[in-house]
Amino acid sequence: MREYPLDIMVEMLVEHFEINTIENEYFRMNTLKNLIDFGLLEDIPLLAKEIKQQRGEILLEPLNTINPEAVKQLQLWLEFV
Repeated sequence: MREYPLDIMVEMLVEHFEINTIENEYFRMNTLKNLIDFGLLEDIPLLAKEIKQQRGEILLEPLNTINPEAVKQLQLWLEFV
């Protein structure tokens, strides 16, 4: 079960990967891994909708390093939403 609302998780990740250039790559990837543990990838279709809505496509590359299979599914869903 997701511990945080999906929109908040996506918003926080977009900020970490796009806006906060001060943070190093380790901190960014650690944040991403923690949010995956908190249920980020539980509902791929809903995640795709949220990424599209928040223009969070920047998250696909970092996600791909952690879970390539989920990113393949996510990319397919991004085409539909």
